[in-house]
Amino acid sequence: MKESGFSLVEVMFSLVLIAVIGTGMMKFLITSSKKLSAVERKITAHNLARLKLEEYLTYDYSALTTSAVYNFSESDYKEYQYQILVQKINSNLKQITVIVKDAKQIWAKLSTMVAREI
Repeated sequence: MKESGFSLVEVMFSLVLIAVIGTGMMKFLITSSKKLSAVERKITAHNLARLKLEEYLTYDYSALTTSAVYNFSESDYKEYQYQILVQKINSNLKQITVIVKDAKQIWAKLSTMVAREI
């Protein structure tokens, strides 16, 4: 007499196979989530650096000086800090660098040159 259905060995093998595949998928999803979070932080930092650089470019040439490290005042970006570095290349040219970071690492660094109007 032949019984229909699955044997205990077949069921156990299926469960082990599902567990192995599920574990691999979970590791993949966790890694992907961490990488996505890092990319989002980098994009946000880059945009904040661009905004600070554009703001600094509106200043008078003689007012362009290196700043201390500041926190962003906007509530969404309080974990980010920025610093503006100004290096005098010659009497008519300065390099401005904006660095945006959080407590762990630097996320964005943008530079440009500014010439004195003659």
